[in-house]
Amino acid sequence: MLGPVLAEEEWGGAASWSVVVAAFGVGSVVGDVGAYRLKVARPMALAAAALTVASCQAVIIGSGSSLALIAALEAVTGIAVSLFFVLWETALQTHIPAAALSRVSSYDYLPSAGLMPLGLVLAGPVSESLGYGPPCTP
Repeated sequence: MLGPVLAEEEWGGAASWSVVVAAFGVGSVVGDVGAYRLKVARPMALAAAALTVASCQAVIIGSGSSLALIAALEAVTGIAVSLFFVLWETALQTHIPAAALSRVSSYDYLPSAGLMPLGLVLAGPVSESLGYGPPCTP
């Protein structure tokens, strides 16, 4: 929610936000294609690292960096998001018995999707108190 607002106020509008979103999308495609060929000894360790990189999106968008740098870093987070989901879903399919896969997937998805509204409720007050850009220095 704050990305489009930031784009409107500081980057020149919707066209700038579309560059950031498109860069993320390109990164996602690259991540999916790259994950197809990837062979790793510890896929969940790589998935955890990818999720850590993916979680940096808000920091990147609010960093105050140039639009080009933000778009490039968002492409990297797109790769990380796709890589995480490919590795996670593959691990579920590989290690969870078919009879329990639906239940385990539900246990995985419920908190993920269920906590999204809480994040949206908190985003406004947190951004209002902290701001949504880098701190200003006098």
